[in-house]
Amino acid sequence: MQIMDAMKSRTILYLSLGALCLTVGAGSRAEGLERGRPPSIRYTVEVDEQEFAFLRVSMDVENVTAGPLTFRLPRWAPGAYRIRDYAENVRQLHAVAQDGSPLAVQRVAEDGWQVRARGELVRVEYEVEPAYETWRGRALDSTHALIEGPDVFLYLEGHKEDPVQVSYHLPDGWRITSALDAVRDSTVYVADNYDALIDAPTEMGLFRRYRVYLGEKPVDLVFRGADGFAADSFAVMVKKICAYETGLFGETPFDKYVFFYNVFPGRRSGGGLEHRNSTVIGLAGTRLAQSVLSAAEVTAHEFFHLWNVKRIRPAVLGPFDYTREVRTRDLWFSEGVTSYYEGLTLVRSGLWTVQRLLRELAFQVERHQEAADRRSVSVEQVSWNIWERGYGHAGVSYYVKGLLLGWLLDLQMRHVTDNRVSLDDLMRFMNEHYARQNKGFRHGDIQRAVEELTGRDFSDFFRRYVAGTEDLPYREVLGYAGLDFFLSSRWLPDIGRVFFLGPRHRVVLVQRGSAAEQAGLQAGDYLLAIEGERITTLAEFKRMIEERKVGSTIKLRVRRGDEELVLPVTVAQREDAQCVIEPKADPTETEHALLVDWLTGRVRGPSSHGIPHGGNKPSGSGKL
Repeated sequence: MQIMDAMKSRTILYLSLGALCLTVGAGSRAEGLERGRPPSIRYTVEVDEQEFAFLRVSMDVENVTAGPLTFRLPRWAPGAYRIRDYAENVRQLHAVAQDGSPLAVQRVAEDGWQVRARGELVRVEYEVEPAYETWRGRALDSTHALIEGPDVFLYLEGHKEDPVQVSYHLPDGWRITSALDAVRDSTVYVADNYDALIDAPTEMGLFRRYRVYLGEKPVDLVFRGADGFAADSFAVMVKKICAYETGLFGETPFDKYVFFYNVFPGRRSGGGLEHRNSTVIGLAGTRLAQSVLSAAEVTAHEFFHLWNVKRIRPAVLGPFDYTREVRTRDLWFSEGVTSYYEGLTLVRSGLWTVQRLLRELAFQVERHQEAADRRSVSVEQVSWNIWERGYGHAGVSYYVKGLLLGWLLDLQMRHVTDNRVSLDDLMRFMNEHYARQNKGFRHGDIQRAVEELTGRDFSDFFRRYVAGTEDLPYREVLGYAGLDFFLSSRWLPDIGRVFFLGPRHRVVLVQRGSAAEQAGLQAGDYLLAIEGERITTLAEFKRMIEERKVGSTIKLRVRRGDEELVLPVTVAQREDAQCVIEPKADPTETEHALLVDWLTGRVRGPSSHGIPHGGNKPSGSGKL
């Protein structure tokens, strides 16, 4: 997943829709299931066509005997590390027997319901309003339904590992497309298990679909929302990104891949969420109309997740326990290194210039330097504590610091091996030894893999910069690649990070502990004005704050529900870092070679694990 930064940012978003039929096989058998025959679980989903406010879901469980069955909704969605009360959006849940007579239902904790089965068949029926997510907007309206899965489909406790199936009833005029495999017709789909079911979005409604191929493998581009952009150029861009990343790993590990793009008119930013063989991405329609390249970073990020986190994964991230927080110290690798490969992919596939990549890396340095807690909180701690810390924190980000660690690790690995081993080799190693073996890696395995590949001790690097909080060694390590590094900073008036979307400026993020939060600003508020001056854009909002004096009080006018409020906010301050990274005027031959090979994805030795080292000359490379 990639998260939008309100002050200095770009990012990624996510939509999804689906309905299912489950076939529960002979896994651990829940009480109430008939011995000797696997139960059959079938989901049917239809849309409320009067108000388009909710979905009607029925779940049939066959081959049961008398006894209790427990049904639950997940409390979180893979890729979005926060506890959610999806069950609060469920209403009118009831159960009936095969003859239509009602069965007793009892609520179990926050996320479950227990049904007293009498035998043969249990049907659980309920209505559910898909959760609102900033990356996808409304998942259901009169034009479409996007089923993400965790907030829609109950699972039968003890049988998440069994095959599943789902069928959809479509409103007249609607079409359907899914990351799931279809059977019989295009409205009935199957998945290997519950995890796969809720990791494969389905879109119903009015959309446009394009297809490109990687060899014989189809890649679908599904667009919903605003048009007015160059779809052909967009498809060419996506194919270049996918071709480079599949080439990097030497495989195309899917039968079909689907990009679900939701284009928001009026938005200035987006976001996304990865799935096993698909992704849901939200795009800013205004930026997209100006250039399809505005979607390049999020596309590269989410497609790279096809490997990193979905297959090369921490051991705790699959099979999933949806009832509680699942913690790992390694999200800096799963998310941050994925962010690092955004820029590498784009420059190596010819979509970015070298100068653009260096500006982006300098920008990420600035973001990290502006994290007030960078000398007290490690990136491992941030990974572990994301469940409490949330994405609205202004401190260390595992996306940002993880990106920088990936970059420094890449150059350091090249340096200590005379440019014979790179981070690309590490990714292929992790794919070969973990993903292809269908097992997750454990804490410490990344360092061990680096040391095995390089033959060098990297304990100092991981102790000081990954587990520790020392300042990152930019100048030294970048110097190995013939890069000059300049960093300065100043202090500016600030009320904290505030992010809003849409023409009405709906607040979706307020920095925790900030002056804005202390004054009472909340997600869901609508920003109207500062000191009577109407707010127009995020950049203008930032300018209006920076024109104030530190310690002064400003009046922030907002709408909350049906009333307008005036919130007095005391202006604080923040560090504003300025970073420049550029090639040296007179690098040594070794430095120049390392720089060129880093940019093109090459090394100076034999390929590792039988996978050829590829690479493309970056466009607009200038003097290197």
